[in-house]
Amino acid sequence: MKKMHREQAIKTIKKDLNKYPELQDACLAIVEYLCAQPEQNLRHITFGALSRAAKLDHIKDVIPASRYLTGARVPILNLEFEFIEDDLIEPIPREQVSEARESGVFYHPVSGDQVENFENMLVMYFELSKDGLELRQN
Repeated sequence: MKKMHREQAIKTIKKDLNKYPELQDACLAIVEYLCAQPEQNLRHITFGALSRAAKLDHIKDVIPASRYLTGARVPILNLEFEFIEDDLIEPIPREQVSEARESGVFYHPVSGDQVENFENMLVMYFELSKDGLELRQN
């Protein structure tokens, strides 16, 4: 697969989303944001950060852009999860979250006990994917 450099990402976004100008603008703004930020600021990217980068009024409005930028065409972000309880912050694999959501059962990553209302303790965020890191190389 070809490396996903900035210009290639922009070209693909413009081609794919030309009939959806608001989504296109949001994705392009996020690409510019990702290219402009120091790498250490991009290890834990929140919906709020993406929303601000895209100049959107509500966090929920960035969901379509986040879906596109984690998809196959311009895969520059990876969706990640953390389990947060008091001082414990533990990364949780996407597969484990999917299984827990399907079954309705989630086990504490340290104690192994079943966690009630686990959805309230799971936090979604984004990291740069391999393509996202390459995006910043030119």
